[in-house]
Amino acid sequence: MLSDMPSNAQWTKSKTACLYRYNPTSQYFARVRFGGKLHRKKLGTDDYQLARRKLADFRRDLGRTDASLGNTSLAEVLSKYERTIGGLSASSQKDKRAL
Repeated sequence: MLSDMPSNAQWTKSKTACLYRYNPTSQYFARVRFGGKLHRKKLGTDDYQLARRKLADFRRDLGRTDASLGNTSLAEVLSKYERTIGGLSASSQKDKRAL
C-alpha cells in the first residue's frame, strides 16, 4: 500500500506490524503477506485496539483458507459431499441429493 500510493505522507505505520492508518480518514488497514501474496483489507475502524483485534481475525482467516482448493471442480466437491451423507438414512440421503 505504501509504495502503491502517490504520497506516502498519507499513510502512517503503526506500532503493530502489518497495520497502517490512512491519515485523511484515520481508518486502519491491514497489509499482510501470506502464502507469497500480499493481502490488503480495510478494517473499518479508527480505534487502534479494535484494529489490532480485527487484524488478528484477518490473519486467522487467511490461515484457515486453503489456497490449494481454489481450483477444485464441482464434481470433486459433490463427491466429497456424497461421502459425508453416506451414514444417513435412505430418505435423508434422497433429500440431500436433491440439492
